[in-house]
Amino acid sequence: MSIRQDQANLILTINGIQSAKTLKEMEASARDLRRLLSRIPVDSKEFQDASKRLQELDTRIKQTKAGMSAMRQESGLLSAGIAKAAGIIATITIGVRGFFATLSGSAKLEQLNIAFETFLGSADKAKKVVADLRKFADLTPFETEPVNQAGRALLAFGFSAEELIPTLTRVGDVAAGTGKDFNELALIYGKARAEGRIQNDTLNQLAEAGIPIYEELAKVLKVNESQIRKLAEQGKIGFAQLQTVFVNLTSEGGRFAGLMERQSQSLDGLFSTLVSAIQGKLTSAMNGLLPVIKSVTKVFIDFLSTPVSETLEKERQSFNGVALSILNAKEGTEERTKAIKTLQEQYPAFLGNINAEKATNEQLKPILEQINQSYVIRIALQKQQEKIQPLLEAQAEQENRLAEGRVASNRLLARGAELAGVNLQQFKT
Repeated sequence: MSIRQDQANLILTINGIQSAKTLKEMEASARDLRRLLSRIPVDSKEFQDASKRLQELDTRIKQTKAGMSAMRQESGLLSAGIAKAAGIIATITIGVRGFFATLSGSAKLEQLNIAFETFLGSADKAKKVVADLRKFADLTPFETEPVNQAGRALLAFGFSAEELIPTLTRVGDVAAGTGKDFNELALIYGKARAEGRIQNDTLNQLAEAGIPIYEELAKVLKVNESQIRKLAEQGKIGFAQLQTVFVNLTSEGGRFAGLMERQSQSLDGLFSTLVSAIQGKLTSAMNGLLPVIKSVTKVFIDFLSTPVSETLEKERQSFNGVALSILNAKEGTEERTKAIKTLQEQYPAFLGNINAEKATNEQLKPILEQINQSYVIRIALQKQQEKIQPLLEAQAEQENRLAEGRVASNRLLARGAELAGVNLQQFKT
């Protein structure tokens, strides 16, 4: 490597020192600088500049090490406090998550009621269906959420409210016996009802789920199993035959009869029943709070979406309403005194020295006008800020892009100079 290339590398190394922030980076830069100094003439300007930078870098390294040592000592003293704080935060986090999980359950239940009311055309029918589904979940190995989803799907596919629980019972027994996902099987069954005819793809899905569909349909139709696929292609198998198959499989003596009830007595089933019962109790308790929570949420949303200038204007109007009631009230009355004291608490800089019981309208008018004018000025300034804020944000984003472009250009320029053996230092003014 030539001396000119060494000098170019030296400039790049010195520039890199300026961005070195960690101890590891600074020590690496110091090593690189010492290695390059050994290749540069001692009497050159580059050598003198680099030597000065190396001394500064060594000082920074020493200071950093000293600071890190002090921080380690302090961290030992703080560790116990941090651990305690972490425990408190963890406890609060668990509580908050539990609250919002329960709130989410109540919100989903509200949505479910709305959906069922739409399907059934009656709020009373919707409430009864929701209650029936909750009871079904409590008595079976399935939790509340998948039961609600299955119920909603079956209603959407045209089942009546009266058919819902008997249908879910049959689907649930088959799902329990085959291991097929309860919701997936409910969807397959519901789609078959909506289509009216059983196609071969539906038969394949049921057979893959472990349901002896060909054998059972052959019994219902009184044909050989080999004829079932051809009959399906010809559209000669209707939903009524599939429904009969499910009834046969889940009725007394059927292959899957009573399997949900039996599984619900297993450990997993009992745990699922417990979870559903707890969820039901918590959701019921939270339902009473929903109107308050919704009201507070709406107020909070309005607050976040309202420009500050509008909020200030509402405050000004509210203040003027109170001020007018004070000026119209008889001096010295309890109502007037109370209103003045309220304003004193809100605007102590203006009204702090006023005697609320003895203040006259002549004393109060100029002060109240000053408060009103302060609102007018603040509102005007805030409106101006709201107008220019998007422009400032756009300008800041543009400046960031330009800065990133300059950094990229400088890197390319330095790399080009290194490859060309050019000393960039000589071009500095």
